[in-house]
Amino acid sequence: MITMRSRRDFLRESGLLIAASSAGLASVFAQDGSPVIVETAYGRVRGTEVSGIKIFKGIPYGASDDIGTLLAMVHQLPPGAIYSVFSIGRMQLPFVAMAVLAGGNVRVGLEDNLYLRKGEHASNGVLVERAVEILQAMNVRILGPGEVREKLGLRQGG
Repeated sequence: MITMRSRRDFLRESGLLIAASSAGLASVFAQDGSPVIVETAYGRVRGTEVSGIKIFKGIPYGASDDIGTLLAMVHQLPPGAIYSVFSIGRMQLPFVAMAVLAGGNVRVGLEDNLYLRKGEHASNGVLVERAVEILQAMNVRILGPGEVREKLGLRQGG
């Protein structure tokens, strides 16, 4: 479990954007249809569980999803840092464009957003396709898996 002295230390030390998992999850107790309480190093996070999916609305100590906050956080990174930018919920797709404008990489997926647009359920594939459309409209070159592995210094298969 992560241990910090204060909320300010937590925000300063947490990196670019904060998700619930980076808050040091200690335990999750729930049965289907019942409330979920997750103990973190910074207190409890409450949610619900439906069909095995734990749903949490709002991330304690998470950064605001606006361009000013994003740029303030990016300016705290060391020179040459490789990072990804994302937002949760309806701001996920707008952050695709903001990620590129802020010099970062893009991340999308159902773990952060269940909808393509209001009332229309998404899939990971559809979210990725929409992100690609946004990036192509911005004339951004999209890297393939091999190029990403090379950029990050990774080997295929582990």
